[in-house]
Amino acid sequence: MNRSTRLFLRLTPQEKQDLANRAKACTGYTLAQFVREILTTGKVQPVLPINLDQWSRLGGMMSNLNQLAKHANEGTKVSTELLPLLEQIAAEVTSIRHDIKTRQEARS
Repeated sequence: MNRSTRLFLRLTPQEKQDLANRAKACTGYTLAQFVREILTTGKVQPVLPINLDQWSRLGGMMSNLNQLAKHANEGTKVSTELLPLLEQIAAEVTSIRHDIKTRQEARS
């Protein structure tokens, strides 16, 4: 979505710093995202540390999957040499899902 309209808001330097600190505490939000979320929904859901940990693990797998998708879209046959990589990605996804489930159960 192209955001081309601006909203100008006057704040004291301390108010701006407080908002920036709150945005940083809600890991994953920029100051603009944080303020936009508050203005549109009235609240901000913080990103849990477990999600950040899992997000990092998923990043590498997504890179590999994107490469495979690129080859497939170019009409390149996916080599049998890539099968171990696909199996590794599947195992990693299973591990992440297990970690999330285990940590959610521990919180309950």
